[in-house]
Amino acid sequence: MSEQTVTETSAEQVSAFLQSNPGFFEQHEELLADIRLPHPAGEAVSLIERQVSVLRERNHQMHLRFEELIEAARENDSLFEKTKSLILNIVAADNLDELANAVQVALKQEFRADVSALTLFSPAHEELLSRTRVVPLQEAQQSIKGILSSSSAVCGALRPQEMSFLFPEQAEQVGSAAVAPLGSGEVVGVLAVGSYDPNHYRASTGTMFLTYVSDILNVVLPRFIPQR
Repeated sequence: MSEQTVTETSAEQVSAFLQSNPGFFEQHEELLADIRLPHPAGEAVSLIERQVSVLRERNHQMHLRFEELIEAARENDSLFEKTKSLILNIVAADNLDELANAVQVALKQEFRADVSALTLFSPAHEELLSRTRVVPLQEAQQSIKGILSSSSAVCGALRPQEMSFLFPEQAEQVGSAAVAPLGSGEVVGVLAVGSYDPNHYRASTGTMFLTYVSDILNVVLPRFIPQR
C-alpha cells in the first residue's frame, strides 16, 4: 500500500471519527491552539478563525439567497396582479375591439413586449364589424401553416413569410416571436408577441403565460365571432 493511500485512508478515518464525535475538541481544547489552517490569502490561521470565516461566508451566501427569494416573490406578485387585470379586462370587453385593445395594451405596456398582434380568421370577416385584423382562413393556412398545425405555442426566429403575415407593418423589425394558435378544436386566430432581439424568443423559451392568455381568449372569443 502506497504512502498516499495510507494518508487518504487515515484522513477518511479521522474525518469519520470527528463527524461521529462532534464534542471531541471540547474535551481536548489544548489541541485547538496547535491547529493551523491555510488562509486563502496565504497566511496560517487558527481553526476558530477559519470557522468564523467559513460561517461568515455561509451567512453572506444565505443572505444573498434570501434576497433572491424576496425579489422572486415580488416579481410573482407583480405578474399575478398584471395577469389578473388583463383577465378582468378581457372578460369585461363588450365587443371585439375592446377585447383586442385590452390584450395588446397589456402585452406592450405591462409585459414589455416590443410588438403584439391579434389576428382572427373568418370566411365572413365583413360580419365582424371590427377594426381588429381579420383575414380569411385560407390566407392564414398559406402563410403560417406550420404554426396552425401546432398544438401549442411556437417560439423562435420565424420565416420571413410568417413574420410578414403576423406583423404586416413591423415584420422587418421583429427578430423573434412567440405565437399561440387560438380556438378550441378549430383554429380561429393567432396571438403573437414579437421582440426586436433575434435571441429573445427561442424554441426552448417557456410559453406558459402566452398559453394561459390564449386559453382565456378561447373562452371569450366565441361571444364575438359568428359560428361558421
